[in-house]
Amino acid sequence: MIGALLGLAVIATAAPKLRLSTLAVGPVYIATGQQGTMQSIPATNVGDGNLNLAVTSNVDWLAPCIEDEGQLLVNLMLPTSKLPRGVYTGVATVTDPNAIDAPQSITVTIVVGSGSTIPDQLDFYLPPGGSGIAIFYAGCPSTVITNPSGGLQISVATSVGLNGTFGVGVPCADKDSRVMVTTTPDTVLGDYVGSVAFSGSLLAVDNHTVPVNIHVTTNPVASAVPASVFFRMAQADPKMTQTVSLYGNNLDVSSANANVPWLSATFFPKSPYVNTSTVQSITIVADASKLAPGNYPANVTITSNGANGPTIIPVVLTVLPPGPPVTYYQGVVENALYKANDPVARGGIVALFGERLTAGNVTFAPSLPLSSTLGGASVFVNDVPAPVYFASPGQLNFVVPYGTPPGPALVRVDRDGQRGNLVSFQVVATAPRLLRLDGANDALAVLGDLRTFVVPAHPAKAGVDTVVFYAVGLGQTSPPALDGQAAQGLQQVSSVQAVIGFPIQPAYAGLTPGSVGLYQINVSLPANVPKGSGVPVYLTMPGEVTSNTVYIAIQ
Repeated sequence: MIGALLGLAVIATAAPKLRLSTLAVGPVYIATGQQGTMQSIPATNVGDGNLNLAVTSNVDWLAPCIEDEGQLLVNLMLPTSKLPRGVYTGVATVTDPNAIDAPQSITVTIVVGSGSTIPDQLDFYLPPGGSGIAIFYAGCPSTVITNPSGGLQISVATSVGLNGTFGVGVPCADKDSRVMVTTTPDTVLGDYVGSVAFSGSLLAVDNHTVPVNIHVTTNPVASAVPASVFFRMAQADPKMTQTVSLYGNNLDVSSANANVPWLSATFFPKSPYVNTSTVQSITIVADASKLAPGNYPANVTITSNGANGPTIIPVVLTVLPPGPPVTYYQGVVENALYKANDPVARGGIVALFGERLTAGNVTFAPSLPLSSTLGGASVFVNDVPAPVYFASPGQLNFVVPYGTPPGPALVRVDRDGQRGNLVSFQVVATAPRLLRLDGANDALAVLGDLRTFVVPAHPAKAGVDTVVFYAVGLGQTSPPALDGQAAQGLQQVSSVQAVIGFPIQPAYAGLTPGSVGLYQINVSLPANVPKGSGVPVYLTMPGEVTSNTVYIAIQ
């Protein structure tokens, strides 16, 4: 048995391991009607053997290829001469079926216009008495300002360099130019036009006049996050959903529409109980069931009372051909904060992101103990089956086996007899993460009755209440927990302290009875703990291990 395990370890470490010098390129500034300058990304093998790379793109204006003459490069050619002015984003996917941490995706952003980092025009949406700023890097140009009528002021400053120093002695390439616009409280609502003429730059494309359009308005200004949406899904996958948040004080969305039949968009009306809303959510749904493999561009148009509307969200759908499951590089993250490259604990609940992970709908584990196969997908950590909580085409949630040794580990997903790729992640004995309420930094915590959430409307009482915090990643317990099996009785973790202004020894810290991978920390609040609607709380464990910080209300 030991020999077999050693053999598996040798096989795993004998594979090549892909590293790219960057996973993001741009923005690249390109003059209208011109081809963009080729961008080259060095690729390195940090494992054994040899890399055998291939690369594809999801947009027509991005033409990648592999160069292997002396240095291994991913070359990104930019055939952009037919693109109109605008900002574009594409993705190049680098693959090697035999390499660890492949595939990897490179996001490429281009700006088609003058070819300069100085914009073709600037647009400001400001209230009376407001101000705005635009920042860009340029080759130390001189400027001539033409202010609009109505008392509006435009100013330009060369400010902090990239190296953090000011003014004299900073190379031009390290300085930024800042165009600032200020309105007076009595500025009349309406549109105004000024300009800034740039000349004498070390870069010839910088030397042009930039119209400055100033829209003085009391309407909200809409800002979309994210500004573009990408889907990657197989034809057999169920519909896939992504959410765009539209920000703006007193913003009111009236419609959201897609321009192709395979895409739909809906919005959630504001609550009638909220007078001033700063964000509205737009749900975008892609349906690949009637599409052949390939790339499909589209747009979603969001209409609102925003002064800068309508808001256009570019969408690209990549329909994948049939194939094995793929785990994304850096796609194995702990299930509390979802931070790439953070280590995960033995016994920790982990989210794994990828594509073609299952061939069906979303599936939840029907009962305990957890199986290592769910929805046709099986997860292996260092070739050891791992218990699976949740399965979908794009995400699996599993539990890291308690026997996984600390250090680098490899995860793989097999689906319906097809073997997936290997992706590396880091395992540690403990990596405590306090759970948050609704994704904010408020603690997921209840009072001792296990029913009342601790929120500002229902604060905990110092010197009276016991608060139960929930967490993941606290590691092995005593008596030991078994992989995938529900916690029986009190399975405790030693040497955990909750810091609420000062260290407090919990009454209990360990697995939540009846759960897998979920821990609870029961803290009786002393009378002298800090008070307030957002009191910080974090955990400490031996070895200077510290959790994230969450906040609770205490009175």
